[in-house]
Amino acid sequence: MIELSFIIPVHNSSSTLRMCIESVYACKTDKSYEIVAVDDYSQDNSYELLEELAKEKPANCSFVIEKLPENVGVQKTRFVGLEKSKGKYVYFLDSDDEVTPDFIEEVINKMEDEKLDILLINADVIEGKKKFTLISKQSFDHVRKYGTYGECVLFGDFGFTCVHVLKRTSFDHIKINELPKLSFTEDLNLFTEITSKKELSAGILDKNLYHYYMPANWHKSKMNVSNAKDSVYVLNRRYELMKKDYPDLVEVFKYGNLKAALRLIHSVKKTKNIARKEKKELIKWIKSQEVIKLLIDLSYGEYLRLPLKDKMRYRLYK
Repeated sequence: MIELSFIIPVHNSSSTLRMCIESVYACKTDKSYEIVAVDDYSQDNSYELLEELAKEKPANCSFVIEKLPENVGVQKTRFVGLEKSKGKYVYFLDSDDEVTPDFIEEVINKMEDEKLDILLINADVIEGKKKFTLISKQSFDHVRKYGTYGECVLFGDFGFTCVHVLKRTSFDHIKINELPKLSFTEDLNLFTEITSKKELSAGILDKNLYHYYMPANWHKSKMNVSNAKDSVYVLNRRYELMKKDYPDLVEVFKYGNLKAALRLIHSVKKTKNIARKEKKELIKWIKSQEVIKLLIDLSYGEYLRLPLKDKMRYRLYK
């Protein structure tokens, strides 16, 4: 039986693909796992490189390659990989990142021992010359306090794909064609929709088992009108679920989503992808949203608890 499936969406990834897959091969484990690489219509030599890497796999690794006839985007590519995979547990690995050598042993043992649907892990973020831990101690404390996956996603800082290891059955109620077509924050939306259907048991492993390579000023370079509206859509969706399912936890919701709101407004202000007049109207529209008004309505004590960078973003907002 295959215990863990690494699903890797690949699109013009030839410069980082070997680093990514060799990090999986370097895992110290006797457990059975597979790599399911889905080439999303690459125009470089990614597919040929996948074929080469497949020949180098360890004995306890299966390697599946799927080539798509057209470019469909990362969300659909991941679901193609999910359909082709056979592991009891699933992990979405980006083709420009790495896992650590103890990843497979740590996550499978934890999920088996605690009978988990979801395991939340931590990651190192490498942004240019900077390195920092992705998920804060406070976010993990919220998981310990509230304990269900719904609360983890809605109130913690757990929207990143790389911090989720999922039991295959967690996806049983999700239909890819019913998910909104987003070009931005589609990962966060996926986990929000998993949460909206049923409760799942969640556990935590507060270890940095992933290396997430983030380009410098990534948010500003990616920001445009469409992506800003996608971000607001997901915040609104999370807000709807909070009001319906967790109305007594407004303050925790604010903690988990305030940084996203501040980062969004700051990125729109700083991006060069939007004309000045259109940018002004977009910021006005963002600030008019009920969820943004809630998140930005801070007491003095809440403001003081913000990290320095978010204090600056909040002052610019005001």
